[in-house]
Amino acid sequence: MSSEQRNALSELFNFSPVPMWVYNIENMQILAANAAACKSYGYSADEFCALTIDVIAAEGDITESDDNIYKHIIRTGEVILVEVSSAPMPSWHEHAHVISAVDVTQREKAKETERQLRLSNERFNYASRASNEAIYDWDINIDHIYWADGFCRVFGYSLAGRKYPLTSWKKMVHPEDVTTVRESLRRTLKDCRSHYWNAHYRFMHALGRYLYVEETGYIIRDNNGNAIRMIGALRDITAQHEAAAALEASERRYSDLFHLSPLPMWVYDLESYQFLDVNEAAVNLYGYSKEEFLAMTLADIRRPEDRKEFAILMQTNVVPNKGHSALVRHVKKSGETMIMNVTGNSINYGNREARVVAAVDVTEKIKSREALANSERRFRRLIQEGSDLIAVLDDEMKIKYISPAGEHALGIRAEQLLGTDAFASIHQEDLDRVIGAFSKLGNEKRVEVDPFRIIDSSGNIRWVETVVTDMREDETIRGIIANSRDVTPRMLAEAERMRYIQEIEEHNEKLAEITWTQAHLVRAPLARILGLVELLVDNGIDADTKTTLLSYLLVSATELDDIIRKVIEKSQAITENRDN
Repeated sequence: MSSEQRNALSELFNFSPVPMWVYNIENMQILAANAAACKSYGYSADEFCALTIDVIAAEGDITESDDNIYKHIIRTGEVILVEVSSAPMPSWHEHAHVISAVDVTQREKAKETERQLRLSNERFNYASRASNEAIYDWDINIDHIYWADGFCRVFGYSLAGRKYPLTSWKKMVHPEDVTTVRESLRRTLKDCRSHYWNAHYRFMHALGRYLYVEETGYIIRDNNGNAIRMIGALRDITAQHEAAAALEASERRYSDLFHLSPLPMWVYDLESYQFLDVNEAAVNLYGYSKEEFLAMTLADIRRPEDRKEFAILMQTNVVPNKGHSALVRHVKKSGETMIMNVTGNSINYGNREARVVAAVDVTEKIKSREALANSERRFRRLIQEGSDLIAVLDDEMKIKYISPAGEHALGIRAEQLLGTDAFASIHQEDLDRVIGAFSKLGNEKRVEVDPFRIIDSSGNIRWVETVVTDMREDETIRGIIANSRDVTPRMLAEAERMRYIQEIEEHNEKLAEITWTQAHLVRAPLARILGLVELLVDNGIDADTKTTLLSYLLVSATELDDIIRKVIEKSQAITENRDN
């Protein structure tokens, strides 16, 4: 190589805009570096020549790469990506190679970003296909919602060539929900501190029906806190919503059965035996208020001498998740002892392990030595042998069942009453009022009907008060329970009391008339007094006459005072008698 060629090659090396250096392939020592290399790597020419290749090559990145892309470390410690080309340079040295290293860091980062974005999109599409959600990307600035494929699959809409501004989404929200949901979204977007939005509402399916959905969105904001994008998903929760609604109705129904049960019932903590809840029947039977019950334990309703037996019973007979029954002695608040047949089973009460117990007062049955074998016989004793008239009615108010007390009340055999109109024996003057009370069952579970009259087969009138409970949803009853009690003696006594009060009022009116009549006696002495006063004011009368007139005046005044006093005393006596 001529000297001119060598000089030209040297200038090309030194002034090339591409970072270049020459190194010995045997010991990796850098022999020379051009200005571009010094600028890119941060070393001076002398510092560069004191380095070896392994100093600037990142650890584990010295060997040849398939795409000639290597990681190099510049003087500041920053790692850059360079595209390396190498060629022998025998004119410099027999073991010399020249290296060109083009910084492709930004290019490779862009390629990696593109690759990650492509991978993210693939994951997004796969996730959308694999889930039962409608995933979306809402560009708020241009007001366009991009829906993934799940939108078509879940809600049945086509995406072909359609734009989805926010107004399109609003049209699909149920009219009863749209205002609330829209306002919630508006407030969240306006609040620059909020990055998440969640809502539950009804969303229209392409077939016209509404589905219950849960929407969750992540809000992306600019440096000023303005919402510019929201990425989220709509999830169809119709099945869960309907299941929750059914569960709520079931819990409400069983709660009514608990609280409206004629049998005393309670729930207690399985560990502490603390009362957690009691129904009205238990409050009425035991005499404790609900608040007092909830401050007590099961041991507090046992006799002191029975508490050792109670502890043994709870340890041996009460087993979690298994039913139990027992005959035990309980004590009312009044101190009266009852023999109770209690039946219980395990339940979950909130986050506590608990048991629900139904108690039947069998004191009288035990005393009469009539053992009850099961709940059916207890029911027969309470209903069929009770004094109350209990009937079960169907939707058309026909009698499906009537207790034996009905025969006594109506004078008609029970089997003859089956299938007849339950209102047939009601007095015509009370019929509309009773029908009106029954009509409340559409909105109320339990209705108390004020006393009304019924007419038996002999034409006799009886007064009954009735409690009506709607049990048409209960599979074991499927009807309306009417519990009627004969209150004829009470109503007759009330009528007698009202008659007596009326007689007293009439008597008082007569006394008042007598008092008014007696008041007219005042007029005679009063007239005399007025006449005497006219004579006394005459200046022409002498002293003796005036003395005589004054004595007459005193007599008349005394007579008037005596009459007024008697009238007042009689009036007061009449008033006191009436008040007493």
